[in-house]
Amino acid sequence: AAPKKGAEKIVIDQQLLANSKFAARTSFTKAEKKLIDEVFTSYLKEHNLTATDYYETDANNATKKALVQELCERLPERPRSSLSDYLRAHYHPRSAGKGKHRWTPAEDKLIRECMMGSRKWSELRDKIDVFPRNIRDRARALINKGNRGTWSDMENERLRAIIAKIYEGRQVPLQGLPWTAISKAMRVRTSEQCRIHWAASTALERPSWESADDRTLVA
Repeated sequence: AAPKKGAEKIVIDQQLLANSKFAARTSFTKAEKKLIDEVFTSYLKEHNLTATDYYETDANNATKKALVQELCERLPERPRSSLSDYLRAHYHPRSAGKGKHRWTPAEDKLIRECMMGSRKWSELRDKIDVFPRNIRDRARALINKGNRGTWSDMENERLRAIIAKIYEGRQVPLQGLPWTAISKAMRVRTSEQCRIHWAASTALERPSWESADDRTLVA
């Protein structure tokens, strides 16, 4: 909406883009990752610990806090919470980061069932031994690359239900459907997959072309 007359002009302070609020949302650079790895590895060696030992240590341990504090001082543009999240994602034994967890087809199937609404997310706690955040990231990855293989009956029903809801009783056009929106609602298929599958499945329902149609066109 257009701003009201006399409304104060909005000015973005570029300096704020470098503060912790925004830095927390940006990816760590290679240099930052290398620094964190060096500091963490040095800490473990100095205290004769493994990554598992580190995470089994009381969170209030003064020496453990000193590690995070050192990282905060060496990477002042990164908030403490962002650094702690990075450490946990990359070094915690239960984390799926750094490729430590190889996702199986069975696990992907469970995640897709949750995305489709046929299974509750809470059911995955005892079935996939990684952090909930890792499961969320895997779900996003599955959305980006889409499901592969034959469409299930559940997927077919969902696609039809989504399109029916969009057009609400109106005639569904043969072309120009909002595939991006449809794909987002499907959650497990890309827009291109939805478009091609819909075209193939509805082609069988269309009336066949007859010679009378040819005569109509040239008449």
